[in-house]
Amino acid sequence: MPELKSSGLKFDRITIAWDGSRVAARALADALPLVGTAASISVVQIVGDKDLSRAASAADAVRNLTLHGLKAEAIELPLQGGDAGVTIQAFCQRHASNLLVMGAFGHSRAREFVLGGVTRTILDNPQLPVLLSH
Repeated sequence: MPELKSSGLKFDRITIAWDGSRVAARALADALPLVGTAASISVVQIVGDKDLSRAASAADAVRNLTLHGLKAEAIELPLQGGDAGVTIQAFCQRHASNLLVMGAFGHSRAREFVLGGVTRTILDNPQLPVLLSH
């Protein structure tokens, strides 16, 4: 990605927001070229927000990254303040992440518009560069 190199952006501390969904897996796959250059990769899964019992775990995502020769850590975070987007951004700030990777609009856009959601929270007030994939 020559544009990123010429702009001086360096994504060496990457956080991947993970909920085991199809859009999260797609975002992870789309970000592999960037993730491969990172010094630190955190796969963050928020617990207490929605039922994740049937979803692929953050540990599963880390195993996938390991198959690509990458070292990452799986982190489960408790929901803070009732908003997973705020919880993820707070983690990114504490860990000095310089890129957030996440799937966008995992629910219908109408539901996201009416009820809000992680995508809406991140788009309304991004705290760092975000790679969104759908």
